[in-house]
Amino acid sequence: MSGCLAARRGLTLSELMRASMPHAKARRREAGKGFTLIELMLSITLMAAIAAVTYFTFDAGTRAWRGGLEVADSLHHADFVIEQLVMGLRSACYPDAARPSGSYGLVLVNNGDDEHARDTLSWVKLGTALVGADSPIAGTPHRVEVSVMEPDASDDPAQAAGGLAVSAWRIVALPEDFDPTTAVKPLLLTPRVVGFNCRVLDPANNLQEGDAPSSDDELEWLDEWEGDFTNRLPYAVELSLYLEPAREQDPPMEVKRIVEIPLAPLSWRDKGAAGGRAETTPPPGRARAPRAPGTIRSPGTNRDPGANRDPGTRRWPGRNGPSPDGAGRQLPPGGR
Repeated sequence: MSGCLAARRGLTLSELMRASMPHAKARRREAGKGFTLIELMLSITLMAAIAAVTYFTFDAGTRAWRGGLEVADSLHHADFVIEQLVMGLRSACYPDAARPSGSYGLVLVNNGDDEHARDTLSWVKLGTALVGADSPIAGTPHRVEVSVMEPDASDDPAQAAGGLAVSAWRIVALPEDFDPTTAVKPLLLTPRVVGFNCRVLDPANNLQEGDAPSSDDELEWLDEWEGDFTNRLPYAVELSLYLEPAREQDPPMEVKRIVEIPLAPLSWRDKGAAGGRAETTPPPGRARAPRAPGTIRSPGTNRDPGANRDPGTRRWPGRNGPSPDGAGRQLPPGGR
């Protein structure tokens, strides 16, 4: 048939074959444009690597976002708990008596440091802080005791996990055999607290009446409140809460707050003028060098209480004196 076609067109067979060769080569080139097996395997491997990187990046971002939410929630929870403690300490009460009253003093038992601390803090207060508005003892002086409850220390299933707990009882009309450890059931404030550490301001930091420490003073703190001090109130308490971390490999989260006790000067009236901060009797084992008349004690130095201060010097909250901005604003006793 090809011969007939070539004869009709006047072409020989050899010319017809030469004319059809470019078309055959083009068809072969088009057939060779597909992927080889190696190219296909490399493409699949590259796509798998990109997918893996994308997944792990998204997963890391998601875990970081969840961790941030857990940290924010823990901080919010810790702030609520420590605010309850702050309100309780600021509502500490003390009788207006000439001699210190032991039943109204603060008690601090040191049980370790850092996140392993299990300190016990007890004081007498008024008001609903830590006990609730519906408590029958809220309107009368009552003693509260804050400590860390160990896991499985209570028979109550709701308190089996342990945590920061508070016990409260009235201080009047108690039976002679009253024992708060057996007669009072602790109330669990939060199961997230795994450590509770407290320090109190060393009374040796207290100054003569009419003066106050400046921002340059290095204040000393005590881990125990013992001896004659248990009949009195410290001027400030440092609270440290350690919350369980969001991840087991992380360290506990620390939240710290320093709280001033407004009625603390009232418990030291027999040591000096009302509202003044005079020399105190150190507890056993903490002998101190005698203080020269007319001077005040600051760690490592003595200053003349009559020396002029810079108008911008910060005054210790709770004492009358210049404001931090030097405007001469007077601070009310026991508060800002």
